Amino acid sequence: EQLVTELENESYRGVVFTSSKPDGFIAGADLFEMAQMDHAQMRNFLERGQQIFDRIACLGIPTVAAINGACLGGGLELALACTYRIAADRGSISIGLPEVNIGLIPAWGGTTRMTRQIGILQTLPLLMAGKTMPPRRAVKVGIIDEIVRPEVLLQAAKRLLCQRPPRHQPGLLDRLIMTVPWLLNRVHRSAQKQMIKKTFGNYPAPELLLKTAYVAARRGHEAGLHT
Repeated sequence: EQLVTELENESYRGVVFTSSKPDGFIAGADLFEMAQMDHAQMRNFLERGQQIFDRIACLGIPTVAAINGACLGGGLELALACTYRIAADRGSISIGLPEVNIGLIPAWGGTTRMTRQIGILQTLPLLMAGKTMPPRRAVKVGIIDEIVRPEVLLQAAKRLLCQRPPRHQPGLLDRLIMTVPWLLNRVHRSAQKQMIKKTFGNYPAPELLLKTAYVAARRGHEAGLHT
């Protein structure tokens, strides 16, 4: 919050978010800390995270997530709030939102931003299975903008600050689905049936994840946050 406030009040040409850890970007929230929270604390924890990432997305200057290692959960949610995402070309790096595998959902805006960026057809299989992927696969999916040799990651990230912001948008079919309500409803119902076959209605996280992605696709980012 202190850093974002500084970025909002000072004149910067852009900002690169990176990590001092040699083999990791951000692996997500502290699950042990979360386990100690009561309902009110958890609500505040989620809302503050959403607000900070929304402020980053609205800074008005280029922002780049320079991903040098594991970028999971909250780490990818931060990256998705940036203008660009660039990653080191290492097959050992894992990128994704695996929260559903431990009974949670990405709740700092990752679910909504990914849905709006790459479309619900691509997003649902990734989120519902909690899939992670290496950088090369993430580029093909549309989550990552560019991969470079590890030794030039920061140099390349700074270069992106001087380029025209990318126009992130889903493919043609996804754009059609997200603008035609009956098509989106059909995708939603089909995904619900597949989910029930696997969970038998015993796991709330996949159900809420699906609902959040559906609302984000139909009504936008802000509505998805409040699902």
